[in-house]
Amino acid sequence: MKYFILMLISIFIIGCEESEKPKLLHQKSTTEYAKKIVSTYEKKDKEDFKIKKEIALIQMKKEVEKEKIKAQKELQIAKIQKDKELEKNRLNYETKKEENSIKKIALITLSLISFVFLIVLYFIFKNHQKTKIAIEKEKIKAQKEIKEKELKAQMATKLIDAMTSGKLSKEQEERLLSLAQGKNIIEYKKD
Repeated sequence: MKYFILMLISIFIIGCEESEKPKLLHQKSTTEYAKKIVSTYEKKDKEDFKIKKEIALIQMKKEVEKEKIKAQKELQIAKIQKDKELEKNRLNYETKKEENSIKKIALITLSLISFVFLIVLYFIFKNHQKTKIAIEKEKIKAQKEIKEKELKAQMATKLIDAMTSGKLSKEQEERLLSLAQGKNIIEYKKD
């Protein structure tokens, strides 16, 4: 709008120069008056332009400051979120590390308990085997003794039968008795 007015005034001024120039009262020439009008409009336009330029600069500075503040705010938020994420990851790592150490301790403890159990089981089995072997030896020994006693008893009965039959001489009887050497055979037979 201002430019339009300036153009109109300049057209009027140019048009006035070629033809008869209108003269105003109290003014010496119209060109001077037109120049004044144009210069005042130009001054006003320059002042308006400077003011608008300053306002635009101020607004631009405000926008830049707002953007800086916004960027700083976003940077701080991102930094805080990053710190939170790092802390969360650190806590997760510590928790997993703790869980793993607990699992290791539990595994080691279980392994030791199993090892001790196996050792105790081995010694119990070994003791059981010794006891079993000792019992078997005792059974065999007892059976052997029983067979020996039965054999001696049979020999004693045969000896006694031979002695009672009277077919043996005194020397043979004494010899049989010395072989038997024994009260056990004789006592066994008496019972």
